[in-house]
Amino acid sequence: MDARAHTPPRRQRLLRSSWLWAFGAAVCLMGLLHQGVHEQDNCYSPDIIAPGQLSRLSEAVRIYCNKMGECPQSLQQLVQPPQGKAPLMEALPSDPWGNAYVYVPPTNKEDPGFLLFSRGPDGVTGTQDDIVAPKPIYIDGEFMQ
Repeated sequence: MDARAHTPPRRQRLLRSSWLWAFGAAVCLMGLLHQGVHEQDNCYSPDIIAPGQLSRLSEAVRIYCNKMGECPQSLQQLVQPPQGKAPLMEALPSDPWGNAYVYVPPTNKEDPGFLLFSRGPDGVTGTQDDIVAPKPIYIDGEFMQ
């Protein structure tokens, strides 16, 4: 006789729902492993991915500015820095909607801060869905965390 035949119905439902949760988690984990723990996996919301990527990009730009004494003219310089310098990133991420992040370098010494943002789901600059990285703090010639 099957052992499950004597299991109360409530316990069977709990076993089935536990199994479904475990199966869902396993599928999600397999997807993460398959993509090399890629951030754009369906397990993550774009509203979580974009700020995280912006934070890492902003930190890389801040480090570049402090090490080089000037900010990069484009994000590409984080991947391909001047001769003899190590890259700060292996590759530049795209935002969760497949667009390049927008970087505006400082334009003058009075306001040395840079601007970094995603155009958001609509891909258009200057709309309400844009996601903007916090402006870095600049004190005594250095960007602070």
